[in-house]
Amino acid sequence: MNFQVMRRTHSTLMNNMGVEGKLVADQLGHSLDVNQNVYTKSPVERRKVIVDQLERALVM
Repeated sequence: MNFQVMRRTHSTLMNNMGVEGKLVADQLGHSLDVNQNVYTKSPVERRKVIVDQLERALVM
C-alpha cells in the first residue's frame, strides 16, 4: 500500500475531526508545515462553502 496515500488520509481525517495540527504532525513524524502543506487536503464540501461565502460578500 502507498504510505503517502495513508499519510494524506490520516492527516486529512484528523484535520476534519478538529485534531490540533501539531498533534497530527507529531504522529506522522513531520513538521507542522509539511503536514499542513503536503499531506492535509481540504474537503471539497468545505471549499465550496468558503467560495459561496466569498460570493455573498462580493455581492453586498
